Amino acid sequence: MTEHNKTPPGMHSQPKDQCSCDIDNIAERYLDLWQENLQRWATDPEALKKWLDNIKDQNIKP
Repeated sequence: MTEHNKTPPGMHSQPKDQCSCDIDNIAERYLDLWQENLQRWATDPEALKKWLDNIKDQNIKP
């Protein structure tokens, strides 16, 4: 770390407000994706079956 760069390696040097905004955008997109999936599963039985089979194959408990 140099004197003019006090940010540790691997850390972002964005202002705190920018980081908060990024996290909010990521969280919003994550929820949007789940809502899109739920809507698809509710209207497409084959898509739901495929998702459930995938979970079953990975031994994940829904």
